[in-house]
Formats: sequence, structure tokens, C-alpha cells
Amino acid sequence: LTAAENGHKVTLLERSGSLGGALKFADTVPFKKFIKLYKEYLIRMMSKRNINVRLNVDATPEYVAAGCFDTVIAALGAKAVVPNITGIGQDNVYMALESYDRANEMGKRIVVIGGGQVGAETALHFARLGHDVTVIEMADLIARDASFTHRVQLMDRLEKEVKCVTNSRCTKIDIEGVSAIDNNGAETLYPADSIIIAVGFTPLSDEAEKFCDCATDFMRAGDCIAARDIGHATTTGYDAAIQII
Repeated sequence: LTAAENGHKVTLLERSGSLGGALKFADTVPFKKFIKLYKEYLIRMMSKRNINVRLNVDATPEYVAAGCFDTVIAALGAKAVVPNITGIGQDNVYMALESYDRANEMGKRIVVIGGGQVGAETALHFARLGHDVTVIEMADLIARDASFTHRVQLMDRLEKEVKCVTNSRCTKIDIEGVSAIDNNGAETLYPADSIIIAVGFTPLSDEAEKFCDCATDFMRAGDCIAARDIGHATTTGYDAAIQII
């Protein structure tokens, strides 16, 4: 949007069939309605600019180089971290963001591994869908990475609707559930029909750098710089666009 507003001819390549990226999950979460509205606003503004949007495109470096662009901005995002836990390859184990689209597959009892903001919000979402949800976090605080005001509200809701376990490290996933060891060395089995992994994201930096020779100028934006928040993604996108000569 910023590049187009500055008079540049812009092409946007997207792998999926719709715009929105990591914000698509907000479509199904009532308490994320303002993120949904923000996403819809950006998409609506795209339609008002002369931007060439190409959906369902696997943008390989060869494909991009063939377009003869002057500048390439890589905004590939980040991928979920998969922890080294025995049994994590079971069919009933889901990554946090994909779990929203596969809610109909979830069993009654859900264990969320990882109690950062993403894990906490995912837990709250499924609790409000009627599931019995337990969050297991290694640190001593849930949603440590949330802003102060958001965390206060989030914790108030979690304490009423979700079982939160802190200072515990998950060691094994099996057909019965998730095993975790606390700081005293005591091991507990938390029964689960479905397990959701929410231990963080890692930037797709290496994948982004593959496009560095596809144009005279190359920049990165968003989570492929550092997996952070919407503010960071928006700021880095703006910063990249205003650097285009």
C-alpha cells in the first residue's frame, strides 16, 4: 500500500488463495474482532490501489527474477517452532495457528504446550468453544510476552476458563496425553485428546535471502526479519516501502 501510494508500480505475490497471512485466524475468534477488522481494512484498501495482486503463486526466485522487478521486498513471515518432544508427530498434534482451521477435529480435552500470548489466546478460544483446556508453560508466568494491559485482561479470563500449569517442561506425548516434569522433578500426566503446540516462531530468513539477487534492490519486512507482532510487521513494511527510490 505504501509503495503504491508513493507512485510505484506494485505487484504482490501470495501463495494462498486469499490475503491476510497470519491474521486470518482472527476470522474465527470473537475476541480478536479488531484484528479481523484491521485485516479487512487493509484488503479493502488494496482494492482501491492499482496493485497487481497474484494469488495462488509459488513465488520461487526464478519466478520473481523473470518478472524483471527493480525492487523485491520479501515478507515471507515465520514458521512455527516444533519442539523436540517424544511423540510430537502424532496425528492429534497441531500447530497453534493451524488449529483454528481444524477446530472440528479437536477432542474434548486439549493440552496447549506453550503459555506465551499465542498459546494463552489459543487456549482461551478453545475453552470458549466448550473444550476442557490445560496450558503447560516452562516459565513461571503465562503470557509473559503480552503487553501489560492486554495481559491483565487475558489472565482474568484464563483464570476463570483454563487450567494453567507453570514451571513445567513437557517430556512426552502419547495416546493418553502429555507428560511434564515440574521444577521439583515430579512428573505428571495431563490427559488429552488433542495437543496444540505454541512454543514460538522462527523467521523464514534463509528462505527470504534466496530472493536477494532477483532485483537491484532487496529488502525484508515483517516476521521474516523477526517473529514479533502486528506493529513490527506494519512498521517494517512501511520502512521498506519508503526506501524505494
